[in-house]
Amino acid sequence: MTSDPPPTSDMIDKQCSKILASLVSTSNRNAVLSMQDDTNKIRNIATQLLEDYQIFQRDDSCTFSMRLEYARILHNHRLLNDAIAIQQSVLRWRRQHREEEDSRLLIEALRSYALSLMALGSYSKSRDVLEEALNVCNASLKPESIHTLGCKEALAALRNSEGNTEEAIEISKEVLRTAQECADSSQSQIIGTMSDLAVYLALASRWKESWKTIGRAKDIAENSLKQQDIANLWVHLNASTLSGVMRLPVVERSGQVVAAERGGRVIATLRDKRVAEQLSANPTREYRGRGHDSYKQRLWNGVTNLVCR
Repeated sequence: MTSDPPPTSDMIDKQCSKILASLVSTSNRNAVLSMQDDTNKIRNIATQLLEDYQIFQRDDSCTFSMRLEYARILHNHRLLNDAIAIQQSVLRWRRQHREEEDSRLLIEALRSYALSLMALGSYSKSRDVLEEALNVCNASLKPESIHTLGCKEALAALRNSEGNTEEAIEISKEVLRTAQECADSSQSQIIGTMSDLAVYLALASRWKESWKTIGRAKDIAENSLKQQDIANLWVHLNASTLSGVMRLPVVERSGQVVAAERGGRVIATLRDKRVAEQLSANPTREYRGRGHDSYKQRLWNGVTNLVCR
């Protein structure tokens, strides 16, 4: 009886990458839901995973891609300086290996680095990094590439953080048009962009446009995505917030919406606790209260079943 051949390094890397991708996906969900304890557990599992596979000791494009994924988990846990250190190391390695034709690792490293800088409030440096990323996109990728669109979405988030919400709206609308015209764009990409746009419109007090946009995003999500898809989380949580603020008289809405990047998207909350309490009557209450807690537990059970070996 012949035994199976030992796994190749490429097979091992693919296995590690698959597990890490699942951890990143769950980390994004937990960041959106503000589940810091569970995000910390995911970080510990990811750290052990990368140590087991010696990802920190090897120098090749695959391992640096996985380091970048690990940095996303650190970013979600708001360990921004640790995330930046990894992002900078990936950038240094990529610039030393310019003979490689694939520019996507460089673009993704730049985009991730810019988002971490933005979270730290280093807006000027974040602008410079995003400008470099977009220059690489324009030179090597199509306008509808997911990497190009991701860099533009990061630029919209930066413009909003800088206080230029109207420019963020225009950039977000451009991204949405491009994604909708591209047959290869995923529904999650389109829905996420619409969700971000709805938040920017609310921040600019363009209430009717905001409510119409989040309503369209909800309709698409409910007809095309599974309930556990993270795009459903983005849309339903933002719809809950906008539903609460829309119940107020127009004169009381200004300044109520507060937005922050969590889990790769812009998530809105309400400044006034009195208004926030009204969300309990919202149709999306399954993400809150007792249902919300059980939903979080299902998320964590899913990831532990996958990665515990």
